[in-house]
Amino acid sequence: MPRGRCRDDDRPDGRRPHVRRIRTKSRRCGPRRGEDTDGLCGADCRSTFNRKRGYEVNTVISTLFSGLTLGGLYALVGLGLVLIYRATGVFNFAHGQLMLFAAYLVGYWTSNGWGNVAAIFASLAVVAVIGMGSHLAFLRRTIGRPEFMAVIAALGLATVLDGVMGIAFGSTQYTLHFPGTGDGTVDILGSTMSGRSIVIFVFSVVLIAVVAAVLRFTTVGVRLRAAGQAPLLTSQAGINISRYYLVAWAIGAALAGVAGVVYGSVYVANPAMVAIVFSTLPAIFLGGLDSVPGALVGGLTIGILQNFAAVYLGGEVSVLVVYLILIGVLVVRPHGLFGTPEIVKV
Repeated sequence: MPRGRCRDDDRPDGRRPHVRRIRTKSRRCGPRRGEDTDGLCGADCRSTFNRKRGYEVNTVISTLFSGLTLGGLYALVGLGLVLIYRATGVFNFAHGQLMLFAAYLVGYWTSNGWGNVAAIFASLAVVAVIGMGSHLAFLRRTIGRPEFMAVIAALGLATVLDGVMGIAFGSTQYTLHFPGTGDGTVDILGSTMSGRSIVIFVFSVVLIAVVAAVLRFTTVGVRLRAAGQAPLLTSQAGINISRYYLVAWAIGAALAGVAGVVYGSVYVANPAMVAIVFSTLPAIFLGGLDSVPGALVGGLTIGILQNFAAVYLGGEVSVLVVYLILIGVLVVRPHGLFGTPEIVKV
């Protein structure tokens, strides 16, 4: 007789027997209604749930702090860009090359016996001189002319610096050491963070606060802002705006050097460093292209969002998310969160 079938003559009365299906209990996580919650299964399930919840919390905290570090780096890169643009109206497309040049100088000098601090200050002085020299040589000639001429001039400076660094350093890579950082770790809310990341984040915030205070409360800062907002009225007031343009390029180039040294201590100083300028664009446009506090807010926001998108959606999707934010900002609020809206009189 085939298995699982019953014949009528299996019983004396000729009736077909009633076949009852027996359901097997499926093991599930968690107690059923009326069951003892203190049993072994309940304890195991609660332990598994707690472990998963703890893992998720640690992942969120770690991603948040990593995003703050990345955002601080974006803010530091954007600081020099914002300062030069605010004072001169020129977007410095050679900013990444100035970063890389300063990082290369620090790496080369420290590998040849220089002290770390001395090499950093010397490299900042060199890139500041390059910034001033570029302004005196050709960038000042673009003042009052169509904006694309300044863009072409800045791209020309970037190309020249690329050629010089290619001849002098080739494809050399340097790992830098930022003062005050080490290889230690710090436990924050159950998540382990490197001491270097914390120091760099705090340094970025403090430096941006200092620059914002200088621009707002000092004579040099007020004149720099005036030269960028109303150059004609500023010159008619007896202020030599060319001198303050020179100061802006020197400070902006030095800030690029600082960002390059910080980048080289977090990652590595190599030609790929210049690409971070384009990754910083969404941050400075979100905060406002002429706003120093906006560089900090935009940098931290983009850094955190990009890190969370990379962890939960994937690295390629994170880049897409960031640039979708950039497009949205340009469409909805072109001057950013803290930027000055442009008023056109007709």
